[in-house]
Amino acid sequence: MVLVTPDGIVDIIAESVCYRSCNFARGAFQDRVLISYEAILDRLAEDFQDGEEEYLMDNYVITIARGFGSGGKAIGTQLAEELGINCYAQQLIDMASEYSGINKQLFAEVDEKLRGSYAMKHLIKIPYTYVVEPRDKEFTSDINLFNIQSEIIRELAKTESCVVIGKCADYILREEPNVISIYVEAPEKDCIATVMDRMQVTESRAKELVHKTDKYRSDYYKYYTRGRDWKNPLNYDLTLNSSKVGWDNCVKLIKEYLQMKTGIQLS
Repeated sequence: MVLVTPDGIVDIIAESVCYRSCNFARGAFQDRVLISYEAILDRLAEDFQDGEEEYLMDNYVITIARGFGSGGKAIGTQLAEELGINCYAQQLIDMASEYSGINKQLFAEVDEKLRGSYAMKHLIKIPYTYVVEPRDKEFTSDINLFNIQSEIIRELAKTESCVVIGKCADYILREEPNVISIYVEAPEKDCIATVMDRMQVTESRAKELVHKTDKYRSDYYKYYTRGRDWKNPLNYDLTLNSSKVGWDNCVKLIKEYLQMKTGIQLS
């Protein structure tokens, strides 16, 4: 467990979310993503018959949870580009829809948020961890949509090195030795300023978005991790204050830690 700031002080913890999509629409990187989509969907269509396959020795996954406006998604995207690997965020919705045949809009509606309150969800049902059959009445339930997405994340971890943004990926892959989990946060005023700049909204609207988005992401995480606090740094390998460290330096620190933990030598 490591908490990092430039002066070595343990001083952050906050909320999570982001408003920007990973941008792969550039040259060879886009081609690599599309190829990966084809490969992973082919594997998933086999109903995970290779589920017992061992992880590749040089395969690794970096999961990134992030506060809204902290730059976590941009950091993850830059990290993936520098490492030459794929970054998955909204793409997981498309993949889950294609694999299951369930309308993409249903996955979008439960993208790191609960339909209904956390309290009501908790009282009604404890999440099950398996994917139900299409004929089951629970096939399009929130829980099953989460489990379908979780299976895709697990399969990605077996088939390629990649970055996964959000989606409780740190929890889903918590038992796997080839996973590095990161939490990125920043002071509220800095998150608000970033949201104002990126989304061209007023300060009051940006503040509302930060609070609202972090709240529903926190509830989502708590529900599907059976009560874990999404802001708890003990859930992660590294917790980074992007305002103090800087976005570029966050990328550098994650790469250095990747080499420390896995022994992989980066060029």
